[in-house]
Amino acid sequence: MKRPKRSHIIAKLPPLAKVVLSGVVASDLQPGHHKTAEGFIGDLVRVIQRLGGICIDSAQFETTLDGEQDAEPAILDEVPDVAVLDGLLDHYEYDHVAVPILSWAEDDSQAVVELSLYRRGGEQIWTTVVPLLDGGVWQSRLTLASDLVAAATRTPVSARPLLGQGPRTLHAYRLACEARCDRMSLADRLERARAAVALEPEYDETWLLLQDLLFAVGRVAEAEQLTEELPTRLNRCARAFLKRGQLRQQRGRNREARQDIYQVASLDADGLALYEAAVFMRAIGDEDGGGENMQRAVDRRCCDPFLYEQLGVYRANEGEEVAAVLLWERALAIDPTLYGILANLALGHHRLGNDDRADQLFAEAAARAPEHFATHYNLGLYYQDLQSWDMALTHLDKAIEMRPKLPLLHLGRGACLYKLGRVEHAIQAYETAQEIDRGGAIGKQAEGELDKIRTPDDPESTAREFFHKGADRARSDRPQHAIPFLREAVKLQPGYWQAWFYLGTCYRMLERWDAATGAFRKVIGLRGEQADAYNELAIALGQQGRREEALDHARKAHDLRPGDAGIISNLGLALMELGRFDEARHQFQRAARLDPGDPIVARCLKELELRSG
Repeated sequence: MKRPKRSHIIAKLPPLAKVVLSGVVASDLQPGHHKTAEGFIGDLVRVIQRLGGICIDSAQFETTLDGEQDAEPAILDEVPDVAVLDGLLDHYEYDHVAVPILSWAEDDSQAVVELSLYRRGGEQIWTTVVPLLDGGVWQSRLTLASDLVAAATRTPVSARPLLGQGPRTLHAYRLACEARCDRMSLADRLERARAAVALEPEYDETWLLLQDLLFAVGRVAEAEQLTEELPTRLNRCARAFLKRGQLRQQRGRNREARQDIYQVASLDADGLALYEAAVFMRAIGDEDGGGENMQRAVDRRCCDPFLYEQLGVYRANEGEEVAAVLLWERALAIDPTLYGILANLALGHHRLGNDDRADQLFAEAAARAPEHFATHYNLGLYYQDLQSWDMALTHLDKAIEMRPKLPLLHLGRGACLYKLGRVEHAIQAYETAQEIDRGGAIGKQAEGELDKIRTPDDPESTAREFFHKGADRARSDRPQHAIPFLREAVKLQPGYWQAWFYLGTCYRMLERWDAATGAFRKVIGLRGEQADAYNELAIALGQQGRREEALDHARKAHDLRPGDAGIISNLGLALMELGRFDEARHQFQRAARLDPGDPIVARCLKELELRSG
């Protein structure tokens, strides 16, 4: 059953700090423990990344390990001086430097970590000393990591999602650290991971590390078997389900993959795991599930900038511009080089009425990313909002040069040309959008615009005015804002089939499949047999799991327009969902012959091969 949409206007995001971890100070370590120290740095970074709350990176130095020179996390003899600490802050453009001091007993009976946090000028603002003792190693690591996050952000962080996943004994932890040391051979790292697992079979993280190393050394069959078994062994470990779901998807076992990924979402997972699960959900078309779990990842203080970028797009599509702007601002705070976000952010500020900020950001986008698609796409939308049709057309044309097969661009271009009085060129642009997205939502909008041009209604009609307002908002990807106007249009003029079609298209964009089904049935009832309405109805029914009905309507659309590549492709999808792979392959191949460059058909064929084995 489709879950209802849930508004989540964000008033404030959790605090953020950026910390670079220096090399580990370990002057009294025995040579045999140097690899342990290097692995310890990587392990600490990874634990903090999963806790969230701060951006963490490890500094790379020219250093030696067993006499070899390389650029790796350093083994330092003493705490870096002020010049080195400030140099790290300048290089990484971060807020703090964290310096760990590690001592390790030769007999592995105990280890001690002293961790300090420094600001510019060498000011030490926090320090702690944590012993690593048998029986409590994992809890000590979590304490160390969570206290560092709290010190950097002045806000406590929950370590609950990581409880029970790590080592208890110091020897198993040392083996796991060495298994993470990149300068050891893969074979040696695999040996140490196996030894750590043998010492502590309940050590979740080492099982996952062993799995990764088996894939890395090419022992694929053993790795896949372990991947299948781990969720049973580690039944509360979200990452075990995540990895199995990803593997099953690669192998075409999509239904089982979905079950695993949705199991991740049901567990008390860390932010990174939730984000990866959300990416999977969006890839299979569950935008709401993806959006919900991206939000959970943000709530867990995950610091991946692409999470904030993608969730910002999702919120903007929901009409939550304030939330979108906050999320894009955070993405840029994490990674200022994501210049492609600048124009998204500019358009968001414009739609919130912050035009001075929008102008500043658009200028920065034009300067830093003049050849970036998002710059011209968003400028095109911006100038359309301002009804500056010439400028909008200029930027949409540049965007089309970069992505000529994106139907939304041609739809916008047609609107600009029509407003400029270039009707014949507008018709060509709408026909291009219709051809590219034949059978899709944008194609239907283009068809509606063509119908308006070719069979204009009374411009004084109130219903027509509502329809125009709704259609304009639908074309600018604001279906929630379009629906009230379209409803008024059909309320005033119940036989207005074009308004019903646009209404169904908006419901489709919002994945409100029941409402979309009703709207497209209304179109068929008003207009009679119509290929596009049958095709759209088949899609809506398929999304509700009503596969036999979907196939029936897909066939009706095909009978009415048997040479349409989009309709043929959707017929193939309906057959594939019923497991009729040979028939589906035949339809996809027909669609590919009619439109060899259609990437959707190519993806359908690839998906079919994965499913059919």
